[in-house]
Amino acid sequence: MDEDLDMEDFVEPIEPQAETPGAIPLHEGKYVEIKLIQVSERVREDEGDLEELAESIRKYGLLQPICIDKDFNLIAGARRLKACIMLGLKDIRVQFLEDLDELSRKEIELEENIRRKDFTWIEEVKAKAEIDKIKKMKYGAGAPGKDEGWGLRDTAELLGVSVGGLSQDVELARAVDYFPELIKEKSKTVAYKKYRRMLEDKIRLELSRRGDFVADTSNIILGDAVEVVKRMAPESVDLIYTDPPWGVNVEEAVSAKVSGRSTNFDDSADVYTDLMATIIPEWYRILKNDRFLYIWFGFTYYITLIHLLTKAGFTVRRQPIVWNREHHGKTLGAPKLASAYEPCFQAWKGHFPGMTWSMPDLITLPREETRRRIYHPLEHPVELDRMIIDASGKVGDVVLDCFAGGGTVYEAGYSCGRVPIVVEKSPEYHAAILERASKLKTEELLDGGRDQE
Repeated sequence: MDEDLDMEDFVEPIEPQAETPGAIPLHEGKYVEIKLIQVSERVREDEGDLEELAESIRKYGLLQPICIDKDFNLIAGARRLKACIMLGLKDIRVQFLEDLDELSRKEIELEENIRRKDFTWIEEVKAKAEIDKIKKMKYGAGAPGKDEGWGLRDTAELLGVSVGGLSQDVELARAVDYFPELIKEKSKTVAYKKYRRMLEDKIRLELSRRGDFVADTSNIILGDAVEVVKRMAPESVDLIYTDPPWGVNVEEAVSAKVSGRSTNFDDSADVYTDLMATIIPEWYRILKNDRFLYIWFGFTYYITLIHLLTKAGFTVRRQPIVWNREHHGKTLGAPKLASAYEPCFQAWKGHFPGMTWSMPDLITLPREETRRRIYHPLEHPVELDRMIIDASGKVGDVVLDCFAGGGTVYEAGYSCGRVPIVVEKSPEYHAAILERASKLKTEELLDGGRDQE
C-alpha cells in the first residue's frame, strides 16, 4: 500500500447497511471494504462448516471483529471473513493491530485458533507446536530450574492444557513431517501410538545398519550356560550375578499356572546339584580377583551351595541377602507357613572387594503382579537387581548372568552403566531379552533426542 495514503481514508466508523435481508444491525466499530483485505497462507487448512457460520452472522451479526494490520493484511478471523464474503457483504467490522512483527502476527493467529473446538487433530497439534516455537523465539527458550525464557510449561499454562499432553502433541506435530501417513489416522491418540511403533522399527533398522545394536545383542547369548562359560577367558568378568534353577521342580508348579508360559528347564534336584558342581568352578576361573559373585537359591541347598562355593575357592557370607516380597505365595492343602522371601548368597574371589555403598541385607520390594511379568513368569523386580549390581562395582564393569530368564539383570546392568553379558538356553526367553534390549536402546535414543531440543 502507498505510504502517502492514510488508512483512515478507507475506514468508516459507521454501521454498514446489511446486505442480506433479515440481518440485524452489526455492532458499532470500524469497518473496511472486504476487497481491501489481504489474506496470506493460514494455519487452518480445514475451514469447517462455513455455511453454518455465515447463517449465524446473518442472524446475529459479526459478534467478533476480524483483526488486520495497518496494511490491511489479515491477522485473525479468516473463517469470519470468508463467511461474510459468502453473505455478499461489502464491508466488515475490524480491529486494527499496529506495529506487529511477523512472529507477533503468527502468535495472535495461533492463539486465537488453538482454542477453537473445530480444529482437526493435525491442525491442533501443528498449531500447538508452532505457538510453542514462536514463544521461545520471542522470549528465549527456557531451561529447567531457570526463571528466564519460555518453556513448555509456559505454553501449557497459556493454552490451558497439561504439560504431558502438550509434549506429546508437539512430538506428534514433528512426527507427521517424517511419517505423513499418520495424517490418515482418525485421532491424535491413534496416530501417536502408531508413530511410536513406527519409530521403534525405524530405530531398530538404523541400529542394525550401523552395527550399534548388533554389538549390544552379541552379549545376549542363546546357549547352554556351562558350555558358554567354559569358552570364556580366565578373569574376564567383574561381577557374576545370577538366579539359576532352584532344584525344587518349579517347572511343574509354574508352567501351568503363570500366564500359560513354561519355564522351559529341568528343575529336578539331581540336575540342579550336578549343574552347580560343574559351573561354580568355571565361575571362579573367569571371575577377576577381588570381585563379587551373587547367587539366588532355595534354602534346601544352603549347605550344598556353601560347600561347592568354598571348595571352588570362594569366600561366602553365610548370612544371605533376603528379598522380602511382601506378599507370600499360595499354599496347597492344610494351612502352613507360606514362602514370602528369597535368599541370595554374596561370595567373593580373593580379598573382600568392598562395596560402593552400604546396602542392607534385607530388601523389601513387592514382586511384580503376574499380569505385568512381561518377559518371564518368575522375573525379579529390576530395581532389586539394579540395587545389588550398583552397590557391587563400578561403571564399565562386565556383569555376567548365566541364567537370564526374562533379562532383568541385562536391564539392571545396562541402566547402571555396566556391560551385561547374559546367557539363556530357551529361544523363547532369549527373544524376550532381545525385545527388552531393543526397548532400552530405543528409549535411550528418544530421551537423548529430547535432551538436545
